[in-house]
Amino acid sequence: MKKKAITLGELEEFRDVQPVRKTFADIIDEAAANSPDREAVISGDTRLTFAEVHKRANKVAKGLIKLGIQKGDHVAILMQNIAEYPSIVFAISKVGAVIVTCNTRFMKDELQYILNKSEANTLIMTSEFPEAKISYIEMLNELAPGLSSSQPGELNLSKLPAIRRIVVFGNDSYKGCYTLADVEEMGQDVTDETLNNRQSQVKPDDTALIIFTSGTTGFPKGCVLRHGPMITQPAINGRIWKISEKDVMLLPLGLFTLFGLSAGIMFCFIFCATLVLEKVFDPGLTLELIQKERVTIVAFVPTMVTALFEHPNFASTDLSSLRTGNIGGTLCPPEMMRRARSTKRGWGLNCPGMTTVYGLTESHGSLASGTLDEPEDKALYTVGRFFPLVEVRIVDPPTGEEKGPGEEGEVIVKGDCVLTEYFREPEQTAEKIRDGWLHTGDLATRDEDGYCRITGRITEMIIIGGFNLYPKEVENKIREHPKVMDVSVFRVPDEKYGEVPAANIMLKPNVSMDEAEIREFCRNNMAKYKVPKYFQFVKEFPLSASGKVQKFKQSAEMIEELGLGEAKKAS
Repeated sequence: MKKKAITLGELEEFRDVQPVRKTFADIIDEAAANSPDREAVISGDTRLTFAEVHKRANKVAKGLIKLGIQKGDHVAILMQNIAEYPSIVFAISKVGAVIVTCNTRFMKDELQYILNKSEANTLIMTSEFPEAKISYIEMLNELAPGLSSSQPGELNLSKLPAIRRIVVFGNDSYKGCYTLADVEEMGQDVTDETLNNRQSQVKPDDTALIIFTSGTTGFPKGCVLRHGPMITQPAINGRIWKISEKDVMLLPLGLFTLFGLSAGIMFCFIFCATLVLEKVFDPGLTLELIQKERVTIVAFVPTMVTALFEHPNFASTDLSSLRTGNIGGTLCPPEMMRRARSTKRGWGLNCPGMTTVYGLTESHGSLASGTLDEPEDKALYTVGRFFPLVEVRIVDPPTGEEKGPGEEGEVIVKGDCVLTEYFREPEQTAEKIRDGWLHTGDLATRDEDGYCRITGRITEMIIIGGFNLYPKEVENKIREHPKVMDVSVFRVPDEKYGEVPAANIMLKPNVSMDEAEIREFCRNNMAKYKVPKYFQFVKEFPLSASGKVQKFKQSAEMIEELGLGEAKKAS
Protein backbone atom coordinates (compact mmCIF):
# COMPACT_ATOMS: atom_id res chain seq x y z
CA MET A 1 0.00 0.00 0.00
CA LYS A 2 1.31 3.45 -0.96
CA LYS A 3 2.24 5.74 1.90
CA LYS A 4 -0.16 8.66 2.30
CA ALA A 5 1.57 12.00 1.65
CA ILE A 6 1.09 14.88 4.06
CA THR A 7 -1.11 17.82 3.04
CA LEU A 8 -1.37 21.26 4.60
CA GLY A 9 -4.67 20.16 6.14
CA GLU A 10 -2.80 17.77 8.42
CA LEU A 11 -0.70 20.54 9.93
CA GLU A 12 -1.96 21.87 13.26
CA GLU A 13 -2.62 25.41 12.05
CA PHE A 14 -4.86 24.26 9.17
CA ARG A 15 -6.82 21.40 10.76
CA ASP A 16 -9.85 23.58 11.43
CA VAL A 17 -10.20 24.77 7.79
CA GLN A 18 -13.74 24.36 6.47
CA PRO A 19 -15.36 25.24 3.12
CA VAL A 20 -16.57 28.84 3.04
CA ARG A 21 -20.32 28.89 2.51
CA LYS A 22 -20.68 32.46 1.29
CA THR A 23 -21.31 34.37 -1.93
CA PHE A 24 -19.43 37.27 -3.53
CA ALA A 25 -22.17 39.58 -2.28
CA ASP A 26 -21.58 38.43 1.30
CA ILE A 27 -17.89 39.30 0.98
CA ILE A 28 -18.41 42.94 -0.05
CA ASP A 29 -21.18 43.44 2.53
CA GLU A 30 -18.93 42.14 5.33
CA ALA A 31 -15.89 44.13 4.19
CA ALA A 32 -17.89 47.37 4.13
CA ALA A 33 -19.32 46.63 7.57
CA ASN A 34 -15.99 45.67 9.14
CA SER A 35 -13.60 48.19 7.54
CA PRO A 36 -15.71 50.92 5.89
CA ASP A 37 -13.05 53.63 5.89
CA ARG A 38 -10.05 51.53 4.97
CA GLU A 39 -8.75 51.94 1.41
CA ALA A 40 -9.94 48.99 -0.64
CA VAL A 41 -8.64 49.75 -4.14
CA ILE A 42 -5.94 52.06 -5.50
CA SER A 43 -5.63 52.57 -9.24
CA GLY A 44 -3.70 55.55 -10.52
CA ASP A 45 -5.12 58.65 -8.85
CA THR A 46 -8.33 56.88 -7.77
CA ARG A 47 -8.54 55.60 -4.21
CA LEU A 48 -11.74 53.93 -2.99
CA THR A 49 -12.67 52.73 0.50
CA PHE A 50 -14.57 49.53 1.16
CA ALA A 51 -17.67 51.61 1.92
CA GLU A 52 -17.38 53.39 -1.43
CA VAL A 53 -16.98 50.13 -3.36
CA HIS A 54 -20.03 48.74 -1.53
CA LYS A 55 -22.15 51.81 -2.25
CA ARG A 56 -21.23 51.73 -5.95
CA ALA A 57 -21.94 47.99 -6.16
CA ASN A 58 -25.43 48.47 -4.73
CA LYS A 59 -26.20 51.36 -7.10
CA VAL A 60 -25.13 49.36 -10.14
CA ALA A 61 -26.96 46.26 -8.90
CA LYS A 62 -30.22 48.20 -8.62
CA GLY A 63 -29.71 49.50 -12.13
CA LEU A 64 -29.15 45.98 -13.44
CA ILE A 65 -32.42 44.90 -11.85
CA LYS A 66 -34.16 47.81 -13.60
CA LEU A 67 -32.54 46.78 -16.88
CA GLY A 68 -34.22 43.41 -16.55
CA ILE A 69 -31.21 41.29 -15.63
CA GLN A 70 -32.49 38.03 -14.16
CA LYS A 71 -30.90 35.49 -11.84
CA GLY A 72 -28.73 33.19 -13.98
CA ASP A 73 -28.29 35.67 -16.86
CA HIS A 74 -24.77 35.92 -18.23
CA VAL A 75 -23.16 39.38 -18.03
CA ALA A 76 -19.80 39.94 -19.71
CA ILE A 77 -17.17 42.40 -18.46
CA LEU A 78 -14.64 43.96 -20.85
CA MET A 79 -12.67 46.39 -18.68
CA GLN A 80 -9.01 46.95 -17.91
CA ASN A 81 -7.73 47.16 -14.32
CA ILE A 82 -9.59 50.20 -13.02
CA ALA A 83 -10.70 50.96 -9.48
CA GLU A 84 -14.38 50.42 -10.36
CA TYR A 85 -13.90 46.84 -11.61
CA PRO A 86 -14.60 45.21 -8.19
CA SER A 87 -17.84 47.18 -7.87
CA ILE A 88 -19.05 45.79 -11.20
CA VAL A 89 -18.12 42.23 -10.16
CA PHE A 90 -20.02 42.53 -6.88
CA ALA A 91 -23.02 44.23 -8.53
CA ILE A 92 -23.49 41.42 -11.04
CA SER A 93 -23.19 38.87 -8.25
CA LYS A 94 -25.69 40.66 -6.02
CA VAL A 95 -28.46 40.23 -8.60
CA GLY A 96 -27.62 36.56 -9.12
CA ALA A 97 -26.23 36.95 -12.62
CA VAL A 98 -23.18 35.07 -13.89
CA ILE A 99 -19.98 36.99 -14.64
CA VAL A 100 -18.21 36.33 -17.94
CA THR A 101 -14.76 37.89 -18.07
CA CYS A 102 -13.24 39.04 -21.36
CA ASN A 103 -9.52 39.37 -22.02
CA THR A 104 -8.73 43.07 -22.39
CA ARG A 105 -6.40 42.31 -25.34
CA PHE A 106 -9.13 40.62 -27.36
CA MET A 107 -9.46 41.52 -31.00
CA LYS A 108 -12.77 41.53 -32.86
CA ASP A 109 -13.07 37.83 -33.70
CA GLU A 110 -11.94 36.74 -30.22
CA LEU A 111 -14.52 38.99 -28.57
CA GLN A 112 -17.23 37.66 -30.85
CA TYR A 113 -16.32 34.07 -30.00
CA ILE A 114 -16.41 34.60 -26.21
CA LEU A 115 -19.64 36.62 -26.20
CA ASN A 116 -21.42 34.07 -28.38
CA LYS A 117 -19.95 30.98 -26.74
CA SER A 118 -20.86 32.23 -23.25
CA GLU A 119 -24.40 33.26 -24.32
CA ALA A 120 -23.97 36.58 -22.53
CA ASN A 121 -27.00 38.86 -22.97
CA THR A 122 -25.34 41.96 -21.47
CA LEU A 123 -21.89 43.50 -21.94
CA ILE A 124 -20.42 46.03 -19.48
CA MET A 125 -17.29 47.67 -20.86
CA THR A 126 -15.00 50.64 -21.06
CA SER A 127 -14.98 52.42 -24.41
CA GLU A 128 -11.26 51.89 -24.92
CA PHE A 129 -8.03 50.60 -23.47
CA PRO A 130 -5.71 53.53 -24.24
CA GLU A 131 -2.62 51.97 -22.66
CA ALA A 132 -2.92 49.08 -25.12
CA LYS A 133 -4.13 51.35 -27.97
CA ILE A 134 -7.38 49.39 -28.36
CA SER A 135 -10.79 50.97 -29.02
CA TYR A 136 -13.53 48.59 -27.89
CA ILE A 137 -16.24 50.83 -29.35
CA GLU A 138 -14.65 50.78 -32.80
CA MET A 139 -14.26 47.03 -32.52
CA LEU A 140 -17.95 46.59 -31.62
CA ASN A 141 -19.14 48.82 -34.43
CA GLU A 142 -17.06 46.79 -36.90
CA LEU A 143 -18.41 43.58 -35.46
CA ALA A 144 -22.01 44.84 -35.22
CA PRO A 145 -22.61 47.71 -37.68
CA GLY A 146 -26.27 47.77 -36.66
CA LEU A 147 -25.33 48.97 -33.18
CA SER A 148 -25.21 52.66 -34.13
CA SER A 149 -28.80 52.57 -35.43
CA SER A 150 -30.21 50.59 -32.50
CA GLN A 151 -31.96 51.74 -29.36
CA PRO A 152 -30.25 50.92 -26.04
CA GLY A 153 -31.73 47.77 -24.54
CA GLU A 154 -33.32 46.71 -27.83
CA LEU A 155 -30.31 45.34 -29.65
CA ASN A 156 -30.66 42.77 -32.40
CA LEU A 157 -27.15 42.18 -33.72
CA SER A 158 -26.74 39.42 -36.27
CA LYS A 159 -23.17 38.52 -35.26
CA LEU A 160 -23.94 38.81 -31.53
CA PRO A 161 -27.43 37.30 -31.36
CA ALA A 162 -27.55 36.86 -27.57
CA ILE A 163 -26.47 40.42 -26.69
CA ARG A 164 -29.42 42.64 -25.75
CA ARG A 165 -27.70 45.40 -23.77
CA ILE A 166 -24.34 47.13 -23.84
CA VAL A 167 -23.32 49.39 -20.94
CA VAL A 168 -20.28 51.66 -21.31
CA PHE A 169 -18.34 52.99 -18.33
CA GLY A 170 -17.29 56.64 -18.63
CA ASN A 171 -18.64 60.10 -19.36
CA ASP A 172 -19.16 59.72 -23.13
CA SER A 173 -22.32 58.26 -24.64
CA TYR A 174 -22.41 55.94 -27.66
CA LYS A 175 -25.26 55.06 -29.99
CA GLY A 176 -27.06 51.88 -29.06
CA CYS A 177 -25.42 51.78 -25.62
CA TYR A 178 -26.27 52.81 -22.10
CA THR A 179 -23.74 54.65 -19.99
CA LEU A 180 -23.09 53.23 -16.56
CA ALA A 181 -24.43 56.51 -15.17
CA ASP A 182 -27.70 55.83 -17.06
CA VAL A 183 -27.95 52.43 -15.42
CA GLU A 184 -27.28 53.81 -11.94
CA GLU A 185 -29.91 56.52 -12.44
CA MET A 186 -32.43 53.95 -13.66
CA GLY A 187 -31.99 52.03 -10.45
CA GLN A 188 -32.82 54.91 -8.12
CA ASP A 189 -36.41 53.78 -7.65
CA VAL A 190 -35.38 50.18 -6.86
CA THR A 191 -35.66 49.78 -3.09
CA ASP A 192 -33.10 48.29 -0.74
CA GLU A 193 -35.67 45.61 0.08
CA THR A 194 -35.92 44.60 -3.59
CA LEU A 195 -32.13 44.33 -3.87
CA ASN A 196 -31.89 42.39 -0.60
CA ASN A 197 -34.59 39.97 -1.75
CA ARG A 198 -32.76 39.35 -5.00
CA GLN A 199 -29.42 38.95 -3.22
CA SER A 200 -30.90 36.46 -0.74
CA GLN A 201 -31.73 34.14 -3.65
CA VAL A 202 -28.02 33.70 -4.50
CA LYS A 203 -26.48 30.61 -2.87
CA PRO A 204 -22.84 29.47 -2.43
CA ASP A 205 -23.34 26.59 -4.86
CA ASP A 206 -24.72 28.84 -7.60
CA THR A 207 -22.59 29.62 -10.63
CA ALA A 208 -20.57 32.79 -10.02
CA LEU A 209 -18.68 33.10 -13.26
CA ILE A 210 -17.66 31.58 -16.55
CA ILE A 211 -14.01 32.18 -17.20
CA PHE A 212 -12.33 30.94 -20.33
CA THR A 213 -9.12 28.96 -20.18
CA SER A 214 -6.08 30.89 -21.32
CA GLY A 215 -5.56 28.72 -24.37
CA THR A 216 -1.96 27.48 -23.94
CA THR A 217 -2.76 24.44 -26.07
CA GLY A 218 -5.54 25.68 -28.35
CA PHE A 219 -9.12 26.96 -28.32
CA PRO A 220 -10.34 28.32 -24.94
CA LYS A 221 -13.11 26.57 -23.02
CA GLY A 222 -15.52 28.19 -20.56
CA CYS A 223 -14.96 26.99 -16.97
CA VAL A 224 -18.16 27.16 -14.92
CA LEU A 225 -17.19 28.13 -11.35
CA ARG A 226 -19.19 28.56 -8.14
CA HIS A 227 -19.30 31.21 -5.39
CA GLY A 228 -18.28 28.98 -2.47
CA PRO A 229 -15.08 27.47 -3.91
CA MET A 230 -14.10 30.82 -5.42
CA ILE A 231 -14.01 32.20 -1.86
CA THR A 232 -12.65 29.10 -0.11
CA GLN A 233 -9.46 28.87 -2.16
CA PRO A 234 -8.20 32.48 -1.53
CA ALA A 235 -9.34 32.20 2.10
CA ILE A 236 -6.97 29.25 2.55
CA ASN A 237 -4.17 31.09 0.78
CA GLY A 238 -4.71 34.07 3.08
CA ARG A 239 -4.17 31.87 6.12
CA ILE A 240 -0.96 30.55 4.58
CA TRP A 241 0.30 34.11 4.06
CA LYS A 242 -1.04 35.28 7.46
CA ILE A 243 -2.74 38.21 5.77
CA SER A 244 -4.48 40.98 7.72
CA GLU A 245 -6.12 44.32 7.01
CA LYS A 246 -2.68 45.92 7.45
CA ASP A 247 -1.48 44.34 4.21
CA VAL A 248 -1.23 46.06 0.83
CA MET A 249 -1.23 43.85 -2.26
CA LEU A 250 0.06 44.85 -5.68
CA LEU A 251 -1.56 43.15 -8.67
CA PRO A 252 -0.18 43.86 -12.16
CA LEU A 253 -2.12 40.93 -13.65
CA GLY A 254 -5.48 41.46 -15.34
CA LEU A 255 -8.57 41.26 -13.12
CA PHE A 256 -10.28 39.31 -15.90
CA THR A 257 -8.04 36.32 -15.17
CA LEU A 258 -8.87 33.79 -12.47
CA PHE A 259 -5.67 34.89 -10.76
CA GLY A 260 -6.91 38.49 -10.77
CA LEU A 261 -10.39 37.65 -9.50
CA SER A 262 -9.29 35.13 -6.89
CA ALA A 263 -5.82 36.27 -5.76
CA GLY A 264 -6.79 39.90 -6.32
CA ILE A 265 -10.37 40.93 -5.65
CA MET A 266 -11.64 38.04 -3.48
CA PHE A 267 -8.37 37.68 -1.60
CA CYS A 268 -8.19 41.33 -0.55
CA PHE A 269 -11.89 41.79 0.16
CA ILE A 270 -12.06 38.66 2.35
CA PHE A 271 -9.30 40.01 4.60
CA CYS A 272 -9.95 43.76 4.10
CA ALA A 273 -6.46 44.29 2.67
CA THR A 274 -5.76 47.07 0.17
CA LEU A 275 -5.52 46.16 -3.53
CA VAL A 276 -3.17 48.24 -5.72
CA LEU A 277 -3.77 47.84 -9.45
CA GLU A 278 -1.71 48.43 -12.57
CA LYS A 279 -3.56 48.84 -15.87
CA VAL A 280 -0.68 47.20 -17.71
CA PHE A 281 2.45 45.71 -16.25
CA ASP A 282 5.38 48.09 -16.36
CA PRO A 283 8.47 47.08 -14.35
CA GLY A 284 9.41 50.68 -13.59
CA LEU A 285 5.91 51.51 -12.35
CA THR A 286 5.77 48.28 -10.36
CA LEU A 287 8.95 49.19 -8.50
CA GLU A 288 7.65 52.73 -7.93
CA LEU A 289 4.34 51.47 -6.49
CA ILE A 290 6.02 48.98 -4.15
CA GLN A 291 8.05 51.81 -2.67
CA LYS A 292 5.33 54.49 -2.68
CA GLU A 293 2.42 52.40 -1.34
CA ARG A 294 4.56 50.29 1.02
CA VAL A 295 3.35 47.13 -0.64
CA THR A 296 3.59 43.98 1.52
CA ILE A 297 2.26 41.30 -0.87
CA VAL A 298 3.00 40.85 -4.58
CA ALA A 299 1.64 38.47 -7.21
CA PHE A 300 3.68 37.92 -10.37
CA VAL A 301 4.28 35.48 -13.20
CA PRO A 302 7.95 34.62 -13.94
CA THR A 303 8.27 36.91 -16.96
CA MET A 304 7.38 39.89 -14.76
CA VAL A 305 10.01 38.99 -12.16
CA THR A 306 12.66 38.75 -14.87
CA ALA A 307 11.70 42.24 -16.08
CA LEU A 308 12.00 43.62 -12.54
CA PHE A 309 15.46 42.13 -12.07
CA GLU A 310 16.64 43.64 -15.35
CA HIS A 311 15.19 47.12 -14.75
CA PRO A 312 17.77 49.89 -14.13
CA ASN A 313 15.87 51.12 -11.02
CA PHE A 314 15.75 47.70 -9.37
CA ALA A 315 18.85 48.09 -7.21
CA SER A 316 17.88 51.56 -5.95
CA THR A 317 14.24 50.82 -5.10
CA ASP A 318 13.23 50.48 -1.45
CA LEU A 319 11.69 47.00 -1.26
CA SER A 320 11.83 46.73 2.52
CA SER A 321 8.03 46.63 2.91
CA LEU A 322 7.66 43.33 1.02
CA ARG A 323 6.65 40.37 3.16
CA THR A 324 5.19 37.59 1.03
CA GLY A 325 3.44 36.80 -2.23
CA ASN A 326 3.59 34.29 -5.03
CA ILE A 327 5.06 33.61 -8.42
CA GLY A 328 2.50 31.57 -10.33
CA GLY A 329 0.87 31.09 -13.71
CA THR A 330 3.69 28.79 -14.81
CA LEU A 331 6.67 27.09 -13.21
CA CYS A 332 9.16 29.35 -11.47
CA PRO A 333 12.87 28.62 -12.09
CA PRO A 334 14.72 27.89 -8.79
CA GLU A 335 17.27 30.69 -9.27
CA MET A 336 14.45 33.20 -9.76
CA MET A 337 12.81 32.10 -6.51
CA ARG A 338 16.19 32.31 -4.74
CA ARG A 339 16.57 35.94 -5.81
CA ALA A 340 12.92 36.76 -5.02
CA ARG A 341 13.37 35.54 -1.41
CA SER A 342 16.81 37.05 -0.94
CA THR A 343 17.20 40.21 1.17
CA LYS A 344 20.54 41.08 -0.43
CA ARG A 345 19.99 44.68 -1.58
CA GLY A 346 20.43 45.21 -5.29
CA TRP A 347 20.22 41.50 -6.05
CA GLY A 348 17.24 40.07 -4.22
CA LEU A 349 13.58 41.10 -4.31
CA ASN A 350 13.64 41.25 -0.50
CA CYS A 351 10.52 39.08 -0.17
CA PRO A 352 11.57 36.30 2.24
CA GLY A 353 8.09 34.81 2.37
CA MET A 354 7.72 34.47 -1.41
CA THR A 355 5.99 31.26 -2.44
CA THR A 356 5.23 29.32 -5.58
CA VAL A 357 1.53 28.58 -6.04
CA TYR A 358 0.12 25.75 -8.15
CA GLY A 359 -3.44 25.67 -9.41
CA LEU A 360 -5.78 25.67 -12.40
CA THR A 361 -8.76 27.62 -13.61
CA GLU A 362 -10.59 24.29 -13.47
CA SER A 363 -9.87 24.02 -9.73
CA HIS A 364 -11.19 27.49 -8.79
CA GLY A 365 -7.59 28.62 -8.32
CA SER A 366 -4.81 27.47 -6.03
CA LEU A 367 -4.37 23.81 -5.13
CA ALA A 368 -0.93 23.88 -3.48
CA SER A 369 1.45 26.40 -2.01
CA GLY A 370 4.53 26.77 0.10
CA THR A 371 4.24 28.42 3.51
CA LEU A 372 6.12 31.44 4.82
CA ASP A 373 8.74 29.40 6.65
CA GLU A 374 9.56 26.64 4.15
CA PRO A 375 13.12 25.26 4.09
CA GLU A 376 14.99 26.76 1.15
CA ASP A 377 15.21 23.54 -0.87
CA LYS A 378 11.42 23.09 -0.62
CA ALA A 379 10.76 26.74 -1.53
CA LEU A 380 13.06 26.64 -4.55
CA TYR A 381 12.24 23.27 -6.05
CA THR A 382 8.63 22.47 -5.15
CA VAL A 383 5.19 24.08 -5.26
CA GLY A 384 4.68 23.26 -1.60
CA ARG A 385 1.96 20.96 -0.29
CA PHE A 386 -1.64 20.55 -1.34
CA PHE A 387 -4.40 22.55 0.33
CA PRO A 388 -6.84 21.26 2.93
CA LEU A 389 -10.20 20.01 1.59
CA VAL A 390 -8.56 18.67 -1.60
CA GLU A 391 -8.10 14.94 -2.23
CA VAL A 392 -5.02 14.41 -4.40
CA ARG A 393 -3.45 11.47 -6.19
CA ILE A 394 -0.40 11.11 -8.42
CA VAL A 395 -1.27 8.40 -10.94
CA ASP A 396 0.10 6.65 -13.99
CA PRO A 397 -1.76 8.33 -16.91
CA PRO A 398 -2.46 5.17 -18.97
CA THR A 399 -3.48 2.86 -16.11
CA GLY A 400 -4.62 5.13 -13.28
CA GLU A 401 -2.35 3.25 -10.85
CA GLU A 402 -1.35 5.45 -7.93
CA LYS A 403 2.33 6.30 -7.74
CA GLY A 404 4.48 6.27 -4.62
CA PRO A 405 6.83 8.91 -3.21
CA GLY A 406 9.28 10.20 -5.83
CA GLU A 407 7.46 8.49 -8.70
CA GLU A 408 6.22 10.65 -11.57
CA GLY A 409 2.59 10.66 -12.61
CA GLU A 410 -0.39 12.87 -13.41
CA VAL A 411 -1.93 15.05 -10.70
CA ILE A 412 -5.63 14.32 -10.26
CA VAL A 413 -7.79 16.03 -7.63
CA LYS A 414 -11.22 15.60 -6.11
CA GLY A 415 -13.36 17.83 -3.96
CA ASP A 416 -15.52 20.94 -3.95
CA CYS A 417 -12.72 22.75 -5.82
CA VAL A 418 -13.49 20.94 -9.10
CA LEU A 419 -15.27 23.03 -11.74
CA THR A 420 -18.92 22.30 -12.50
CA GLU A 421 -18.33 21.81 -16.23
CA TYR A 422 -16.96 23.32 -19.38
CA PHE A 423 -19.89 25.43 -20.59
CA ARG A 424 -21.79 23.66 -23.39
CA GLU A 425 -18.89 21.17 -23.80
CA PRO A 426 -20.17 17.83 -22.41
CA GLU A 427 -17.56 15.69 -24.19
CA GLN A 428 -14.63 17.79 -23.01
CA THR A 429 -16.11 17.91 -19.50
CA ALA A 430 -16.37 14.11 -19.43
CA GLU A 431 -12.79 13.82 -20.63
CA LYS A 432 -11.51 16.20 -17.92
CA ILE A 433 -13.62 14.96 -14.99
CA ARG A 434 -13.73 11.17 -14.60
CA ASP A 435 -15.46 9.53 -11.63
CA GLY A 436 -15.35 12.89 -9.87
CA TRP A 437 -11.59 13.27 -10.36
CA LEU A 438 -10.26 16.31 -12.19
CA HIS A 439 -7.41 15.21 -14.46
CA THR A 440 -5.08 18.20 -14.51
CA GLY A 441 -2.75 17.07 -17.30
CA ASP A 442 0.18 18.10 -15.10
CA LEU A 443 2.96 15.64 -14.33
CA ALA A 444 4.49 15.71 -10.88
CA THR A 445 6.27 13.84 -8.13
CA ARG A 446 5.53 14.06 -4.41
CA ASP A 447 7.92 13.23 -1.62
CA GLU A 448 7.09 11.54 1.69
CA ASP A 449 6.61 14.91 3.37
CA GLY A 450 3.96 15.83 0.80
CA TYR A 451 5.96 18.40 -1.15
CA CYS A 452 5.03 18.41 -4.83
CA ARG A 453 7.35 19.06 -7.75
CA ILE A 454 5.73 19.77 -11.13
CA THR A 455 7.76 18.06 -13.84
CA GLY A 456 5.84 18.84 -17.03
CA ARG A 457 2.57 18.47 -18.90
CA ILE A 458 1.23 15.38 -20.59
CA THR A 459 0.04 17.42 -23.56
CA GLU A 460 3.52 18.92 -24.04
CA MET A 461 5.26 15.54 -24.16
CA ILE A 462 7.33 15.04 -27.30
CA ILE A 463 7.74 11.49 -28.64
CA ILE A 464 11.01 11.20 -30.56
CA GLY A 465 11.51 7.85 -32.24
CA GLY A 466 9.93 6.06 -29.28
CA PHE A 467 11.56 8.19 -26.56
CA ASN A 468 9.33 10.35 -24.34
CA LEU A 469 10.66 13.86 -23.68
CA TYR A 470 9.12 16.50 -21.44
CA PRO A 471 10.13 20.07 -22.42
CA LYS A 472 10.71 21.21 -18.83
CA GLU A 473 13.69 18.86 -18.49
CA VAL A 474 15.42 20.45 -21.49
CA GLU A 475 14.39 23.97 -20.46
CA ASN A 476 15.87 23.59 -16.98
CA LYS A 477 19.21 22.52 -18.40
CA ILE A 478 19.37 25.29 -21.03
CA ARG A 479 18.55 27.90 -18.35
CA GLU A 480 21.82 26.95 -16.66
CA HIS A 481 23.75 28.61 -19.52
CA PRO A 482 24.98 31.96 -18.18
CA LYS A 483 23.81 33.87 -21.26
CA VAL A 484 20.23 32.52 -21.25
CA MET A 485 17.48 34.54 -19.58
CA ASP A 486 14.61 32.20 -20.49
CA VAL A 487 13.80 29.36 -22.86
CA SER A 488 10.72 27.57 -24.16
CA VAL A 489 10.93 24.11 -25.71
CA PHE A 490 8.09 22.77 -27.88
CA ARG A 491 7.38 20.17 -30.53
CA VAL A 492 7.54 20.54 -34.32
CA PRO A 493 6.90 17.82 -36.93
CA ASP A 494 9.73 15.82 -38.46
CA GLU A 495 9.72 13.42 -41.42
CA LYS A 496 12.13 10.94 -39.83
CA TYR A 497 11.09 10.92 -36.17
CA GLY A 498 7.50 12.14 -36.36
CA GLU A 499 8.23 15.07 -34.06
CA VAL A 500 11.31 16.69 -32.54
CA PRO A 501 12.01 19.39 -29.94
CA ALA A 502 12.61 23.01 -30.93
CA ALA A 503 13.62 25.91 -28.71
CA ASN A 504 12.98 29.64 -28.53
CA ILE A 505 15.64 31.37 -26.44
CA MET A 506 15.66 34.79 -24.81
CA LEU A 507 19.15 36.07 -24.03
CA LYS A 508 20.18 38.28 -21.16
CA PRO A 509 20.82 41.96 -22.02
CA ASN A 510 24.05 42.88 -23.76
CA VAL A 511 25.17 39.35 -24.59
CA SER A 512 25.30 37.49 -27.88
CA MET A 513 25.14 33.83 -28.81
CA ASP A 514 24.89 31.84 -32.02
CA GLU A 515 23.23 28.51 -32.64
CA ALA A 516 26.52 26.61 -32.62
CA GLU A 517 27.26 27.72 -29.06
CA ILE A 518 23.93 26.69 -27.57
CA ARG A 519 23.85 23.45 -29.57
CA GLU A 520 27.29 22.51 -28.25
CA PHE A 521 26.15 23.30 -24.71
CA CYS A 522 23.16 21.00 -25.14
CA ARG A 523 25.20 18.19 -26.65
CA ASN A 524 27.55 18.31 -23.68
CA ASN A 525 24.77 18.28 -21.09
CA MET A 526 21.95 16.03 -22.30
CA ALA A 527 21.20 12.90 -24.28
CA LYS A 528 21.36 13.31 -28.03
CA TYR A 529 17.63 12.81 -28.57
CA LYS A 530 16.87 15.65 -26.12
CA VAL A 531 18.90 18.27 -28.02
CA PRO A 532 16.50 20.59 -29.89
CA LYS A 533 16.75 20.21 -33.64
CA TYR A 534 15.93 23.89 -34.19
CA PHE A 535 16.91 26.98 -32.22
CA GLN A 536 15.62 30.52 -32.57
CA PHE A 537 16.64 33.59 -30.58
CA VAL A 538 13.64 35.78 -29.74
CA LYS A 539 12.91 38.90 -27.69
CA GLU A 540 9.66 37.59 -26.18
CA PHE A 541 7.39 34.57 -25.99
CA PRO A 542 3.69 34.57 -26.92
CA LEU A 543 1.85 34.62 -23.61
CA SER A 544 -1.67 33.91 -22.51
CA ALA A 545 -3.60 36.39 -20.38
CA SER A 546 -2.31 34.73 -17.22
CA GLY A 547 1.32 34.85 -18.35
CA LYS A 548 1.66 31.26 -19.55
CA VAL A 549 3.80 30.58 -22.61
CA GLN A 550 1.64 29.49 -25.54
CA LYS A 551 3.73 26.70 -26.98
CA PHE A 552 1.20 25.89 -29.68
CA LYS A 553 1.74 29.38 -31.13
CA GLN A 554 5.50 28.98 -31.00
CA SER A 555 5.19 25.67 -32.79
CA ALA A 556 2.88 27.09 -35.48
CA GLU A 557 5.17 30.07 -36.10
CA MET A 558 8.26 27.89 -36.49
CA ILE A 559 6.44 25.42 -38.75
CA GLU A 560 5.44 28.30 -41.04
CA GLU A 561 8.82 30.05 -40.92
CA LEU A 562 10.88 26.92 -41.59
CA GLY A 563 8.42 25.35 -44.02
CA LEU A 564 7.80 22.24 -41.93
CA GLY A 565 4.24 21.77 -43.11
CA GLU A 566 5.05 18.82 -45.35
CA ALA A 567 6.78 17.09 -42.47
CA LYS A 568 3.65 17.60 -40.42
CA LYS A 569 1.56 15.92 -43.10
CA ALA A 570 4.01 13.05 -43.29
CA SER A 571 3.78 12.53 -39.54
